[in-house]
Amino acid sequence: FNVDINMFLHVRLGFEYLGSGIVIQNIKVDAIALERMRVAGVSDLIRVAAMCWIYMMVTYYIFEDLEFCRKHGLRKYRSFGWGYVDLANVLLFTLLGFWKISNLILYELAIPSDSSDVAMLNNVHELGRSYYLEDQINGLNGMLLWIKLFKYAGITRRLMRLGKVVSRSMDDIYTYAFLFSVVLFAYAVLGYLLFGTVDEGYLTIDQSCTTLLKSVYADLDFEGISTSAGTLGYCYLLIWLIVSNVILLNMVVAILSTAYRETQDEEAVDPSETIWDKFKVEFEKRRDEAKRMAAIAREETGEDKEDEQKTPLLEKMILWVQNHFLALLEKAKGQGQQEVEEEEDEGGSSDSSDADNDFAASKAGSDGGTEEGPGSTMWKPWPSRVAPAPPPVNAEMI
Repeated sequence: FNVDINMFLHVRLGFEYLGSGIVIQNIKVDAIALERMRVAGVSDLIRVAAMCWIYMMVTYYIFEDLEFCRKHGLRKYRSFGWGYVDLANVLLFTLLGFWKISNLILYELAIPSDSSDVAMLNNVHELGRSYYLEDQINGLNGMLLWIKLFKYAGITRRLMRLGKVVSRSMDDIYTYAFLFSVVLFAYAVLGYLLFGTVDEGYLTIDQSCTTLLKSVYADLDFEGISTSAGTLGYCYLLIWLIVSNVILLNMVVAILSTAYRETQDEEAVDPSETIWDKFKVEFEKRRDEAKRMAAIAREETGEDKEDEQKTPLLEKMILWVQNHFLALLEKAKGQGQQEVEEEEDEGGSSDSSDADNDFAASKAGSDGGTEEGPGSTMWKPWPSRVAPAPPPVNAEMI
């Protein structure tokens, strides 16, 4: 136990003596941190708060999925797809939550105050194994969460094309995987029987399989096997590289190329519908539905606002200027008539001025039917200063 880093270190050393005289050693070191939920600072508080928030979201999605199944049944699980990935995520989160709670309880029971060193070390070892299993479950769940990003691959046609290529070629890839496994196991048995006693890379069939898989990706040791097994070992690796890289791996390339070409030909005839295309179609549908409902509401209320909404901006400005101009004309006409009436009232009530008398006499002469000739110099009143009202103007005339 290291007090500074608060961790236990569990080390196991194992040696296996084979009948052929070879010794196989097994060394396993486990670093165990028991206090995983301690709160010693702001970062620990943030981590615990984030964990609580994640499990609140998981609980919400569980109830939402149960409600969906209650309304629609098991429709989303009738075909293999993302529904099963979501279900696996929820189950792993649930299992992980119960596992964390059990580990917290075991931590309180692992190191009692009156326990002996041997009993305490056994408890720590068991708790370390439980923590290791918790980390494995957490890692698997994290991998599924990242894979679920491909659930939204339909946002572009390129990602959808690649997804179709993989799904189209899966049957052939399964067949290829079976063929590759058979060939790999056959060569691993051959390497174990030929070089099991002279090369540590072929001590067991498992190690032979690991050595052959490494050699596929250029992690091979020609010099070592040539030294330990001679020309036979060199020829063994050379034949395996020809079979695995030249033949088997090129089969995968051919399968994917064929699937990609078929997918391209299919999309040329029938393009894939992306999430963005579906969004636009749904938006157009909702907009048409809103227009239809608005038209029904206008018919029921007798209002017609659709023409006003569709009126161009220039026509609206022209109508506004026309109405404003007509209002100004009406206002000027009213003011002119009011001034004329005031002047007439003043002329009829005043008798002291000669101009007023002349105006009255001329007005009386005109009222009496006196007809003046072309050379008459009798004064006549000024015409009205108010212009006649213009004819009505509408938008069509403009």
